[in-house]
Amino acid sequence: MAPIWFTATKFRQIRTAIFLLVLFIIALVAASDAARASVLARHSTLTMLILMLFLLVLLPTRFCLVSIPLSYGLVLGLRAGNWLKVQVTGLPVTYLDAITIVRNPAELAHALGYKVSFWTVNIVLAAVPFLLIALILWMVRPSAIVLFQKAGCLAVITLISLAALENSGRFTERNMSRLYPDLQTKLWEPGPQRNLFDKLGPFEYLAFTWAAGDAKADEIQEAQAGAIPYDALRAVEAPYLKRAADGHGLRPNIVILHAESTFDPNFVFRLSHPVPLPLWTSGADTEALGPLAVNIIGGGSWVTEFEVLTGVAASGFGYQGFYTHQKIGPRVRMALPAFLRDRGYMTDAYYTEDASYMGVGPAFLHYGFDRFHDAKSLGLSTDWTNTDEDIIGKVIDAGAFAPTDKPRLIFMSTNENHAPHECKHFTSQANLAVEFADHGSFAANCMLNEYLRRAGSTSRAVDAVVKQLQVAEEKTGRPYVFMLYGDHQPYSMTEGQFDIAGGSATETMTQSFEPYRRGANLKTTIYHFRSSLPRTIPPKFDFPLPVTALATLVSTFAARSADDIYMPLNLLALDRCKGDWSEDHCPLGRDLKIWGQKVLFTNAMENAMATGHGQILP
Repeated sequence: MAPIWFTATKFRQIRTAIFLLVLFIIALVAASDAARASVLARHSTLTMLILMLFLLVLLPTRFCLVSIPLSYGLVLGLRAGNWLKVQVTGLPVTYLDAITIVRNPAELAHALGYKVSFWTVNIVLAAVPFLLIALILWMVRPSAIVLFQKAGCLAVITLISLAALENSGRFTERNMSRLYPDLQTKLWEPGPQRNLFDKLGPFEYLAFTWAAGDAKADEIQEAQAGAIPYDALRAVEAPYLKRAADGHGLRPNIVILHAESTFDPNFVFRLSHPVPLPLWTSGADTEALGPLAVNIIGGGSWVTEFEVLTGVAASGFGYQGFYTHQKIGPRVRMALPAFLRDRGYMTDAYYTEDASYMGVGPAFLHYGFDRFHDAKSLGLSTDWTNTDEDIIGKVIDAGAFAPTDKPRLIFMSTNENHAPHECKHFTSQANLAVEFADHGSFAANCMLNEYLRRAGSTSRAVDAVVKQLQVAEEKTGRPYVFMLYGDHQPYSMTEGQFDIAGGSATETMTQSFEPYRRGANLKTTIYHFRSSLPRTIPPKFDFPLPVTALATLVSTFAARSADDIYMPLNLLALDRCKGDWSEDHCPLGRDLKIWGQKVLFTNAMENAMATGHGQILP
């Protein structure tokens, strides 16, 4: 005779007690914003408790105690699945990853390198849970009443669990600097993101990425874009096509130069006197010059790179939008380089980091570059001791401007003005070229002059590039377009603030530049178009130019018809919304994001990408 402990009634009592206890704990997290709730929402605790609740309801009564080790095993399985995701993309599974896979499971197979049809993957993945549920029901054979009770319990558990996860994600996002001070300033790197996943847990990390940006991206993807107003587009395109109508022949050589941490101090700060520098001063070949509105502060150059080359704001991709090259790059099938390559351009990128840095090398090939030359192939030092003049000299030596019958698109990056700006070359106030208008401390003025000293090197490097373009024009008759942009202000002059995934962090800085600012936004840098062509774009806008407009404006220089303008909806946004393209201000804001993403993920370049059209040079 079996001991009384093993009776079915006892098992039901045990299951009920465990169920109510776990449900109470999860409800506590859902209802509380206190520290005790956050403790329960870390180290996979909440993930395990939620899984345990589901198992307690789904499993037969006699297996109630099995739910504890089984839920732990499922947590380990989720962690193992995330480990596989990290091996492929470098980052754990985010909320947007999960939603994308639910909507289109084929994305998972494609991410793992398997080319299978949409219907094959969806049918297989739909069949698996169906067969699993059918097997459980066949084994348990519950009555209709029991089945109804279980369904009700699962609905209640789902609602409470979602509320708990939402609260957990918001609490972690708001209190990151207090909860994880050692990670908070490093979340711009994939490694600390993986560490954060380990500290939070699978469901907890999904909740955090939802709160930190993915929720908004998901909302945008669900929305329906309005119809493209073609008549209005043709009207705003016409002035940009005037030069094409005038019958100018050859398409121009185009250079896009990424000026690291570069901005115009005359615009941003109140200075004792203006500082003229060709970098931010109008010259004989200047087409357009002015302040640029970027979307990052102090760091995250890759975000601006992506936005310049695609014409699409990274914020539309939520949390993943901070890891543009790694997370978004592999999915891109159309960007400005690919668009120009379709029109006969040779496309090369010259970069000051290794090709593996933040996934930049493979991403640039997806954007449409034929060849990617990284720091190693250029022979640059790995400790950032190269000046911008050195960098451009090596780019020229690498054959960037070698004679060719085709027009060129060349992207080149610099890095000399990257923060910090330690005071090393000036010993007294008398040595300084300029000061802040109300003098300020020597330390702050010295940092400003260190910035200007490096900017002088960048300016001379720019002149060297333009000289190469002018020589090429003299030999071939092919005109040139040179476009410079600053990716962000250096964190040494933004009070130590810099962007990370899902928010911002702060380095400890000894100098504050806030008293010297003109009120200019921390997200204001510079753009400078120089060209030998007749004027194509307005010489100056009455507002800081949105960074995502640059790709479209660059394409107008090579346009022979309206079909040659890349992402033309951006021109309509400039006309109707001026410098603020946010959804709150601009009626086109949502359409820009949705249509922009549709352009990026169009399969127009699919065949070229699949055959490995581009190459990263050794």
